[in-house]
Parts: sequence; C-alpha cells; structure tokens
Amino acid sequence: MMQAPSLDWSIGGYETIAALLLPAAETVVAAAGLKRGDRVVDIGCGTGNAALLAARQGAEVIGVDPALRLIEVAAERAAREGVQASFRQGEAASLPIPDASMDVAISVFGIIFAGDAAAAIAEIDRVLTAPARIVLSAWLPRGAVFEMNAAAAAAVRAAVGAPRPRHSIGTTATS
Repeated sequence: MMQAPSLDWSIGGYETIAALLLPAAETVVAAAGLKRGDRVVDIGCGTGNAALLAARQGAEVIGVDPALRLIEVAAERAAREGVQASFRQGEAASLPIPDASMDVAISVFGIIFAGDAAAAIAEIDRVLTAPARIVLSAWLPRGAVFEMNAAAAAAVRAAVGAPRPRHSIGTTATS
C-alpha cells in the first residue's frame, strides 16, 4: 500500500483553508444524522469545523488531529464559542480513543491524508460501537482539485528549476 508523505499541518496559515472547508463540514455533519448524546470522533479535525458543528447539535465530540497547533486552535475556538468538545493530538492509524467508545466517525478531507489507509480504517472500526455511522469526505483521485494541484506543482518546478518528483500523491500503481 502506498504511504502518503509526511505533512506538517501546523505550519502556515491552515486557518484560511479551514474557513473555506466549512461548507463541506456542514455537509458531513448533516449526513451523519446526529442525535443528542451521540459520541462522535472527528478524524483529522484540523481547526474544529465539523467537531464544533457536531457538538452544537448535542453530540459528545472528540476531535483528533496530528498537528498540535491545529488542536490548540480548535480548543480555543470551542472555549471562545462556548461549545463543549475535546481535542487530542493523534494519528488516524492510532486513535487515542478507547475501544468501542464512539457511535459516529466523521472526517472532512482528513482521513485521505492518513499515511496507512488500511490501518486508519481498522482504527475507525476499533473505536466504533455497533451499529455505528461513518461519514467521510474526500477528493477524487482525479478531477479539478488534482489537476489544479498538479498544474501548481508544475509551475513551481518550472519557476525554480526543480526536478520532477520521484513519487506521486493520490495514485496507485497497477500491473
């Protein structure tokens, strides 16, 4: 299985991007059909968009993200907005959550960055009760976002004279 490259989400201005992803968070949370008291894990929670929306609906929410700075931003947002949610630093492939303790797993463009997708799915299965709900959003392997990123990468490579990367993101080899 292909491993995603390690990304440092704590640097830069992710908050700007997170604000643009709020409509996707609204869609994911609505699709989850949450009920008051549902125990929800938001995987790759970033600055807390989906986690805070779920908590406002009465869910008990734990947001998990590998970037400590984003977890801190999410916790600050929750405190500022008076929303009860907790946030933990962790990876999708090793969630810091007890077995069978969650009713719902959500992820807004987060799980797609898991280094080991199979391990991440196994972790989701481990932390969920049965029956459970899982609602994830992802970009298609090909499409507008992929093409936009590829064009931007090519432009940067041309501008700085960088060689073409040896690895590609989001594709798998077939024989």
